Amino acid sequence: MKVFDPSLLAKWTGGFWTRDPEEKIENFCFDTRKLGKNECFLAIKNAHNDGHNYVKMAEKSGAVASIVEHEIPGVLLPQLVVKNTLEAFQNIAKHYRETLTTKIIGVTGSCGKTSLKELLALLLDDATFKTPENFNNHLGLPFSITQIDPEIHQNAVIEVGISCPNEMDLLLDMLQPDEAILTNVGPAHLGNFDSINAIGVEKFKLLNGAKGNVFFLEEFQNFNRKKDHFYVLSLTQKKHSYTPTETSEEDSLTYNILSVRRPSVKSINHNGGNIFYTLCPTERGWNITVDGLNFHVPFLLGNGAIQNFVLAIAVALKNNVPQTLIQERLQHWKPFLNRGVWKRIGDKHYFIDCYNANPASYADSLQHFYNEKPKNLPTCFVLGSMEELGPNSEKYHKEIASHININSEDYFICVGHFGEAIKEGLLDRGLSKNQIQCFEIAEDVSNLLKRLPQGCIYLKGSHCYHLENLVAEE
Repeated sequence: MKVFDPSLLAKWTGGFWTRDPEEKIENFCFDTRKLGKNECFLAIKNAHNDGHNYVKMAEKSGAVASIVEHEIPGVLLPQLVVKNTLEAFQNIAKHYRETLTTKIIGVTGSCGKTSLKELLALLLDDATFKTPENFNNHLGLPFSITQIDPEIHQNAVIEVGISCPNEMDLLLDMLQPDEAILTNVGPAHLGNFDSINAIGVEKFKLLNGAKGNVFFLEEFQNFNRKKDHFYVLSLTQKKHSYTPTETSEEDSLTYNILSVRRPSVKSINHNGGNIFYTLCPTERGWNITVDGLNFHVPFLLGNGAIQNFVLAIAVALKNNVPQTLIQERLQHWKPFLNRGVWKRIGDKHYFIDCYNANPASYADSLQHFYNEKPKNLPTCFVLGSMEELGPNSEKYHKEIASHININSEDYFICVGHFGEAIKEGLLDRGLSKNQIQCFEIAEDVSNLLKRLPQGCIYLKGSHCYHLENLVAEE
């Protein structure tokens, strides 16, 4: 069992203890409502709150110590006084990571990080740690690192997210990954960057700083700066779409798999290696060949999501997981919280994909939805705005409509700052004004949604709109 030595914590942070802790410190927590056994409370100060106001509550809740920027009087809890609590925690994570024997695999990208992290952890083995939820930023990453127990975890799959330039430098310094994966590069957080290219350069810092193998799709090869130990995943064949002509069950599904419109590719000469793959949509999922080995994914996902499966399979193979074991574990995959989840309540079918949103995830989500939606069932699309896309925000919101199949029986609810731009794109596609309404906040949508007759509800938008709250109670 991992235990954090108080003297090392003081050394790593440059702080001092008001008194020596008498109980073991096994983990850290920054929310008094979630304090567990043998945890040290982090009094973190930000623009919205000051953790120092909760140190007494942490003591009452069972914390064994606290890290603070100034001593809190009247508290018996041992306090490690440091210059900056967050920076101290980041230093703890960095030094603790340097002691670990666990293989650490970092995952970054504009979308799909959490889903890939969950899938890869499933494919590796039961002794694999994975980032809790999506704790992937300047606070979440050190929290994730300090949760790793080398006596239990042989591998750790750690999600790494950035939202502004040069942020990856700090995260890379803490994580120091043995291997790394890039899911994709797109306009997420584009409002904070000069260009999509700048986003790719920033994200690829994680791969360039990895100690060993890195994995990415061929289309992102131009961002690579590593001299060796990299694998380019190259699509060699993508078969055409299909649509079943007959169905036998009332609730059976209709499929509209779209093909990736890009040419086959050839091998690239470099010091790493190519991992060639093929994709073929079938009536019950996808057939994938990776490095000459065949796999079946029994889910009708979009093109972006299925490429994440290719990446996860490739990494698992290079980590010596047998083909048969990978295939067996693929059967147990489930979409992560609010990321492409179907839920049926009464006579309504909900497709919930509203943890976050950017142009790439919107396109993939809509493809996934159309692949699996119940046949001939009219849909109400609740389309939430996308945040942090910069000066081209209206353009990106109008383009959402290009992924919509026009149907006179469907209805559209546009939510958020760019609801009117989404509406304009839908009108340009030929939809009637009577099919569309705009709202600023999701709460105002609830009553309308209850009155609408459509049996299928599609929910997608940035997390700040909390569209998941529109799902009816069971």
